[in-house]
Amino acid sequence: VYSPERLLEYILTLAVRERATDVHITPAENSRHVLFRVDGVLRPMFGLSVVLDRLNSYIKLCAEMDVAEQRLPQDGSFNRVVLDQPFTLRVSTLITEHGERMVLRLLPERSDLDKLQDLGFIGEDVDELSELFSRPHGLVLLTGPTGSGKSTTLHAALRMQPLIERNVLTVEDPVEYRVPAVCQTEVNQRSGYGFSNALRYFLRHDPDVILVG
Repeated sequence: VYSPERLLEYILTLAVRERATDVHITPAENSRHVLFRVDGVLRPMFGLSVVLDRLNSYIKLCAEMDVAEQRLPQDGSFNRVVLDQPFTLRVSTLITEHGERMVLRLLPERSDLDKLQDLGFIGEDVDELSELFSRPHGLVLLTGPTGSGKSTTLHAALRMQPLIERNVLTVEDPVEYRVPAVCQTEVNQRSGYGFSNALRYFLRHDPDVILVG
């Protein structure tokens, strides 16, 4: 008997085993396709029947989204343990001509990625980045495609800072990693709190380090 709970568990388990950062559930005219983003590359995994659309409704319930809303995009999140590892799953939907498209971002809740070496940088790059992040003034830009590790690298850099001695403020969209002793804020366009507003307020709070992500 088809169970959306068991299907989601299977998809997430496979995604973690494949080291995927994102799970895409995309609608076609007569099917649904599941794709994983691994090392920045989107990989088709398998197809689903349209009768399995209850999976999307179940995910929306988990993420505390409006299940009845089928006209507008939505965002939400929920927590799940997969292969004994806790994750935060960020969910986003889009409405297409063939139905609802859904992307789940897998964010591991762990603190073992404290150093740039843990992220796969070679020694020379670690030394150069460490020197840049230790400077008292300046601007560091990290750019790259979806899933390339921008946020992970920025937060590894934050953990290199003497957080107790510095006033560190962040504005993110959304907050993906929680960092103790850091004041993290989240963009809320509906309330008029965007990146430019945040920076204006931050400068009144005597910051030592500002992260915009």
